[in-house]
Amino acid sequence: MLPMLAVVVLGEESNQQPEEDASFLLQAASQIKKHENGAHVSRSDPMLDGFDCTTAYNFMPGAYTQESLTDYCPTCYANPVYKKDMGQTYNSASHVDALAAALDYCKERCRNMPGGCSAFFFQKHSNGHEICGFYTDAVDLDNRKKDGHQECSQFCTRQKYSLGEHKTRTSSPICPPNSSIVTSADTCGQSAALLGMVFSGKVTQSNFPPGCYRLSSSGIWFNEDAGGDWHANTGSNGVSLVCSMDNSNTYSVGAERTKPAVESEPTCPTKAVPVTSSDRCGEYAHMVGKSFSTDNLPNYPRGCSDRIDHPRFAGVWWNTAEEGSWDQHQGFRGKVALVCEAATMESLDNNNEGCYLLTSKSQCLHSKDGRTGDHELLKDTPCRWCCGQSCQTHKDNKCEPERWLLEGQINYRGESENVFGDGNCP
Repeated sequence: MLPMLAVVVLGEESNQQPEEDASFLLQAASQIKKHENGAHVSRSDPMLDGFDCTTAYNFMPGAYTQESLTDYCPTCYANPVYKKDMGQTYNSASHVDALAAALDYCKERCRNMPGGCSAFFFQKHSNGHEICGFYTDAVDLDNRKKDGHQECSQFCTRQKYSLGEHKTRTSSPICPPNSSIVTSADTCGQSAALLGMVFSGKVTQSNFPPGCYRLSSSGIWFNEDAGGDWHANTGSNGVSLVCSMDNSNTYSVGAERTKPAVESEPTCPTKAVPVTSSDRCGEYAHMVGKSFSTDNLPNYPRGCSDRIDHPRFAGVWWNTAEEGSWDQHQGFRGKVALVCEAATMESLDNNNEGCYLLTSKSQCLHSKDGRTGDHELLKDTPCRWCCGQSCQTHKDNKCEPERWLLEGQINYRGESENVFGDGNCP
């Protein structure tokens, strides 16, 4: 009998075949909850469009598309579409290959489902009948449960996308312990003399910390704007607070802060590259149940990103900007991470004039050499990052084309990595 398809919406599970119900939310590899009970039946590399499967759960209420893998009763377990027979009762010793074939069949159906598939469940009922249910909408993972099906029944979560680490802004300048910022202009001037520095005067600056502060380039200043927001400053380096020690005439300067920026450059996990398509970015947003917005934002991460902890702009963003300094976002709040997908040669960016011109780890690892002409042999070879140091003893380049670097460069320092996880960086 050919496999049967059915659509079930928000139903309650019944043990009558084949009317079960389930649902599952795609989560990035870094966000998948640990299964507290039950064994992982299989675990593919999360960045190879893999699936995280567990027997700890085999059902969840929700909407799904169902497919029968075996005949209906009375021959409930006959003619499996995946061509390997488990019979009426699963045997963990003799049916390992058959179970793997069943799961592989459902994984492939999930990958090729129109509109995207976030997860599926596989169930083998007590009468031997087998079904898979496929899900596209985001639901609450905490609603999963385990019902009375055979032990091989399980949930498999698709891990098509992953997130890099969410990054936030650098912290504001602060005073040393047992001290507080100087809050009067007169005292600020006195502190400058006692510290042997120049008092440059009073200002009203909304993008500097309020009160007394030092600029490494021009001395000590007093900001009369009580609502001054340090995180709106995008131009000045070397800002520190001038602080009073226990309300005495002893003053100190707090730790210096450079201009506000993201903590460090957002990057993708190993074996992953940033999503480069608006359509795939929107698919990720749909699968995790977040809003999706598109804008031209020169001072925001390129491409597809996931923003959290912001009262208005949390969600998934597709940034069309190709120029600008993304890490100088004025007044940035919350945290942002890149949305990433499996690294393949096709997914690497060759919009460059050579790997050796790339200066950041993220740029380097997510690129392949774009040169043509005299350097045609290097075209499309992946770039290698030399662990933040120069690749060769006589040059300063921190990124070089893999084929060139590893094939006979006598001055190669010997430490590098590529996006596919091959390398020896500390």
